[in-house]
Amino acid sequence: MLKKINKPWRNPRLLQKLYWKQNLSTRKISKTLGCSRQNIDQWMKKLKIPFRQMPLAVSLGFAQPKLTSSTSLAYILGVIFGDGYISIYKRDDGTSYKIGLNVKEKKFALEFMSALRQIGLNPNMCFDSKYFYRVSCANKVFVEWFKNQTLNDVKHFIEVDKFFIIYFIKGFYESEGTCIKGRNLIRISNTNCKLLNLISTLLSKLKIESKINGPYIRNTAYSKNVHEYQLNINKQKDSEKFLKLINPCIKYPLMS
Repeated sequence: MLKKINKPWRNPRLLQKLYWKQNLSTRKISKTLGCSRQNIDQWMKKLKIPFRQMPLAVSLGFAQPKLTSSTSLAYILGVIFGDGYISIYKRDDGTSYKIGLNVKEKKFALEFMSALRQIGLNPNMCFDSKYFYRVSCANKVFVEWFKNQTLNDVKHFIEVDKFFIIYFIKGFYESEGTCIKGRNLIRISNTNCKLLNLISTLLSKLKIESKINGPYIRNTAYSKNVHEYQLNINKQKDSEKFLKLINPCIKYPLMS
């Protein structure tokens, strides 16, 4: 049990607990203990409590993401399973935890950035020399949470609400899908057949019929003989219902 001290910022065990076990920033600790941030910094140095190295400090930031059920989180999960990415990599000055998306469509990048902000993250976007819009943010809590999610976990989270299903599929379709004009065909391609089976199951809950074909052999700039599967929505009434429900910001032939 922590000993009560009139000036709690002088308590090494308390500071250690708040900073390292609860992952609070020095700013949040200062608000919790009712003193200035400079006071916390000063006493951590005096008590020889080590500070987080920069990448980890940035990754934790001041953002505690909202990881409860929401359409924004469902959309983010769909994007990450598609064109988005999660990365953990070690550097000389610490470990970095990143969430990102690199795409050529500005509408898609802005949509993803907006969803990240809705759950309390602080993304930024840049436009590079390769004509990609790059959205990224750093957050250890989100990255570690995502890494612990299985497809079954995602399924249980998504299927409880029709709108979670819609937004999850929307994010995945904007990443991996296409609408073939003149054929009334919606196609979503991916190398993970189990993931496409999940999408097909979710579509059936929306009363949309789909079929998975493959594997097909595909060669890319990065690898050869990749096994790819395709989820197809072949019927015109199902394709039209899909586009109306999902309302994607890109890959929608009725939109300019």
